Amino acid sequence: MNTRTLILIVCILAVATLIGAGSGQAASYKYMTILTGGTGGVYYPLGGGIADVLTKKGISNVSAESTGGSVENCNLVGRGRAEMGFAMAGVCYDAFIGQGKFKERGKLPIVAMMAAYPSPMHILVLDKSNVRSIADLKGTKISLGAFGSGTENMAKNMLEQLGITYEDIKPAFLSFSETAMGLRDGVVEAGFMAVAIPASAVLDLGSTRKVRFIPLSNEEIKQTLSAYPYYSSVTVTAKSYGGIGGITEDTPAVGVQNVLVCRKDLPEDLVYNMVKTIFESQKKLLEVHQVANQITLENAIKTPIDLHPGAIKYFREKGVL
Repeated sequence: MNTRTLILIVCILAVATLIGAGSGQAASYKYMTILTGGTGGVYYPLGGGIADVLTKKGISNVSAESTGGSVENCNLVGRGRAEMGFAMAGVCYDAFIGQGKFKERGKLPIVAMMAAYPSPMHILVLDKSNVRSIADLKGTKISLGAFGSGTENMAKNMLEQLGITYEDIKPAFLSFSETAMGLRDGVVEAGFMAVAIPASAVLDLGSTRKVRFIPLSNEEIKQTLSAYPYYSSVTVTAKSYGGIGGITEDTPAVGVQNVLVCRKDLPEDLVYNMVKTIFESQKKLLEVHQVANQITLENAIKTPIDLHPGAIKYFREKGVL
């Protein structure tokens, strides 16, 4: 065997090794998990829809898992216990820089695949309640969302910024559906739900009880946004709920982006293909939940943490980065 032939064989083997390594890397993600939230919110059905389209596309066998929400999802993704999951902007920001509930653990190795949709904070009471403002919440029993959820994190941030601590209220940590049942049965007097419009838990409660939302004043919105710039001023419109539960007025509120986060070490081509598939499957996702209408290229890049290189590649191709 001459030297030229030997060099050729070595080159072929090297290329085969690289190809094999790439195939092995892809094979290691044959099964993946997307973490969602409680069954009464949007994360659960939307995550199930995304899992379905990714699986049918042949990218991976993706399963959706119901969880306590944003904080749990960031922790599990950051520890490598799941590949991706939904989290509210404020929570994933805290996880990314290692503050708040993540201070002891420190910075988590998570990045964003995309911002999915915004969620207004619904502050819900029965119509007969004497609670008319944020100040009226003092001394009452309030559902703040599931413990460790994005709703709880956001509710705590908002209340403390507006001069109310957990010591001023009787906190309960209930999922969206549990909050609706608690309000219906008089177990709690008010409920916080940071969830996309229309929230199924609100619709369910409104089908049997007259309800209303507690509005925020312009000053309360300004105070909240000054401390948490990743929140935004939004309006929960009466039209969004079609008069269900007797809701007839638009309600000024504060909202937050919901971000699909993933492990930082996921391969670039894998994340690229997942993001691409999500956008190309929007019609399918609309069959799962109408919030898919709010999944846009312009909104998707509005994340409080770094985007994954695979996502950056896709958004650059689409001209929004």
